[in-house]
Amino acid sequence: MLNRWTPTLTLALACSPTPVTTDGGTGDAGTTVVGTGDTSAGDTSTGVTETGTTASPTTGGPAGPGFCTPLCEQEDQPCRVDGYASDFLCIDGVCEFSACASDKVCHLRAAKWGGDCLDNSMCTKSGYMCIEFEGEGRCAPLEDDMIGCADMGLVAQEVMLFGSIEGVTVCADTAARCVDGNCFFPCKSDAECPADQGRPHCDVGSGECRCNDDAECLASGTPGLVACVAGTCGCNVDADCAGGTNIDVCVDGKCGCSSSAACNVPVFDNAVQACVPGG
Repeated sequence: MLNRWTPTLTLALACSPTPVTTDGGTGDAGTTVVGTGDTSAGDTSTGVTETGTTASPTTGGPAGPGFCTPLCEQEDQPCRVDGYASDFLCIDGVCEFSACASDKVCHLRAAKWGGDCLDNSMCTKSGYMCIEFEGEGRCAPLEDDMIGCADMGLVAQEVMLFGSIEGVTVCADTAARCVDGNCFFPCKSDAECPADQGRPHCDVGSGECRCNDDAECLASGTPGLVACVAGTCGCNVDADCAGGTNIDVCVDGKCGCSSSAACNVPVFDNAVQACVPGG
């Protein structure tokens, strides 16, 4: 499946207490999926950071321990990364991954289908066309002659262009599920699991990417991923988190922050980070 995380964003948000999904189709399992510009009609973002007030930076407490959390003020608006809208929304003052209500939502996210288009001109991302989906126009990625849908963990699907009888082949998802408000993207093979996060094995039965031993976690070279506990890499002591982004202490097996001073790498535009207990 399509990878919607950059390495920097993945590490910077690794400790945020936002809903966590498992994405085995992109090689980015166990993290929340973020879009970067095609969450609505193709790519409706302008590339310009939204205007408005910005939360005041927090440099002190809480005393911790906790997890770095992006705070925002533009309620119900997308939290942007480098000016582009993501799948995170500003909810109650915190950038959170928007909950799903049905498997359909997860299918659309997994395949990176946009929405609210009336014709192809509204699908600004290259290789996307406006197709008919349950009475709505959706910007969907066409199957590429060089890279097939299967190579992206997706399936080829014949659909009609919106408002037309002309058929096209697009890449779609049929595996994603909405579980307790979070999209779950099951893996189907080891090739879809992130060795760089220490979880190179796909448990086909559960669809989860897992580690088998500490050595696989250590091989990732990522601060805080040193011990394999119940199939997930984590930390044992504070020193395990040294050199990581927005982390400086080990909190219940996961790297977190001792105070907001440790949350010094921005993740979203116009959102500052504070060390918040929990996670």
